[in-house]
Amino acid sequence: MIKINPEKALAVKRARLLPLTKRQFNLYMFDHKLTQTVDAVFSEHQREKIEFDGAGKIERNSPTTLAIMMALGWTDEQVDEMWTYAMTL
Repeated sequence: MIKINPEKALAVKRARLLPLTKRQFNLYMFDHKLTQTVDAVFSEHQREKIEFDGAGKIERNSPTTLAIMMALGWTDEQVDEMWTYAMTL
């Protein structure tokens, strides 16, 4: 029997999530009335704003994503749900 480490399996799953376009990310935030919150995060985290502005796509485990999600108080599971949904936009 093969034993799978659940934490490693989850890390692999998250690493395989496709990047979001900025359009997908922004539409999700707009649809969930989080645009002002994200703007406030960027005003406090200028480096992440520069990263976001210069990026073509947003990676699930990027420092920018992590800063925004921490500011929103989201768990990793909530981020995964958001990511999966945003990929459909």
